[in-house]
Amino acid sequence: MDRRMGILQTVWRGEAVEDPADAEAAVRIAQTEMRRRRRLRPVALTASVLGTVIAVVDLAEGTIVPALVLLALAVVCAVQAWRAPRMLARLRQAEERNSALVSRSG
Repeated sequence: MDRRMGILQTVWRGEAVEDPADAEAAVRIAQTEMRRRRRLRPVALTASVLGTVIAVVDLAEGTIVPALVLLALAVVCAVQAWRAPRMLARLRQAEERNSALVSRSG
């Protein structure tokens, strides 16, 4: 588990793994993460818009605490959607670098 976490962190940074034996796993992880990020971005955008609208309505009705909690969650979703393109670029970069390692070693 610790080795996989190290590979995952390396991929998230957009780097190639140090051990060429881990390159194939890094490519698979990068591809999986890219698919997941692409699928979740529209969900995060929708959740942030709907959450903001519902929070504003709640504030207008006077339910302050639930509105603030929902607004905080909407902000988290918006930040995730905003970060997605940069994360996808780093994942693509990691996939390319690790693919090159796989082709050189194999």
